[in-house]
Amino acid sequence: MNGLARSLIAALLLVLAAGTVPAAAQTPMLDAAKAATAKTSTAAPAAELRALVETLQDEAARNKLISQLNAMIAARRAVEEKAAPAGAGARVMAALSMRIEEISGAIVAGARVLVDAPMLVAWLADQWRDSAARALWIETAWKVALVLAIGLFGEWLVRLLLRRPRRALEARTVESIWLRIPLLVARTVVDLLPIAGFVAAGYTVLALVEPGEVARVVALALINASVIARLIIGVARMILVPAAGNLRLLAIGDENANYAFIWVRRLTNVSVYGYFLAQVAVLLGMPTGGAAALLKSIGFLVALMLVVLAMQNRAVVAGALRGAGGGEGPAALGKVRERLADTWHVLAIIYVVAVYAVWVLEVEGGFELVLLGTVLSIVILVAARLIAAALRGALRRGFALGDQMR
Repeated sequence: MNGLARSLIAALLLVLAAGTVPAAAQTPMLDAAKAATAKTSTAAPAAELRALVETLQDEAARNKLISQLNAMIAARRAVEEKAAPAGAGARVMAALSMRIEEISGAIVAGARVLVDAPMLVAWLADQWRDSAARALWIETAWKVALVLAIGLFGEWLVRLLLRRPRRALEARTVESIWLRIPLLVARTVVDLLPIAGFVAAGYTVLALVEPGEVARVVALALINASVIARLIIGVARMILVPAAGNLRLLAIGDENANYAFIWVRRLTNVSVYGYFLAQVAVLLGMPTGGAAALLKSIGFLVALMLVVLAMQNRAVVAGALRGAGGGEGPAALGKVRERLADTWHVLAIIYVVAVYAVWVLEVEGGFELVLLGTVLSIVILVAARLIAAALRGALRRGFALGDQMR
């Protein structure tokens, strides 16, 4: 079959195939068929076109042409099957090769953070040299600073007005846990009301200063970051109650409560404000690569803080793990607790590094898998602890000796 016949057959097949697809997809295929036909008609003599028409009209010649097309299709399938992995071992190797390629891409994505880091410095230098960009920065800075300053003043004013009822709530000493809960809720409401004052004052000033679009978006981002961070810290203060041990529901001392609250506040401020800082940088024109490098650097700082937290509490947690259960249970369980007490900090550090690596390398589905495993582990541990406590109580009551038996 000559090249002219093959070109015409390809154009014919495209036209026929266009009739079997949806209307939305027919236009490109018809255009391709028309282009191929036009190209062929300009290059081929009329005699060859006439010979092709006669071939299609003759039944024997048409059957021969169909046989040749089927042979071409069979040859193409044989080539594709030969290229595809045949056995199970070949399929495993193909899957392994694909996985290695994905991991290589993830490593490249992680290395891109280091490559993009100099872009941040270069971008800042360009912004400072550009007079228009510098003027935009100055206008944005003073308007955002004014909005935040007035917002903080509104928060301080509301806190000053609520200082007396807050002190009255903190001074109450109650023994019943059911009386502590409403007092704790009331104190939390008193703690959250200044945040409402911050938001109201900030939004009011933002409407008065009439900032540009960039300054307005930056101010809104910082206000939202402040609200989110303060809400998280407010919830932590409600749970830990570092300044009012008489309202605390958890059985921990004042020193431990203050220590935990300080670390919650540190991690919250770094992570929340750092994230919004990266988003603001994008709004101000920072390249995407530089913003990604900034965000992942903040993530590295958070991971480093968690590692420091684990190392600081290594001995305390190890002692709690060794003393868990008060010596009850089989000897094998005691050995497990002993081994876990010696290595818990290593496991915690490995977990933190793994989560950070999954996030930085952008492993597809990795973060969801780690999060699901974490949640399931916590649920299983809590359920096991509750079941064990219930069984101990049931056994203690079921096998207890009455006064007459004693």
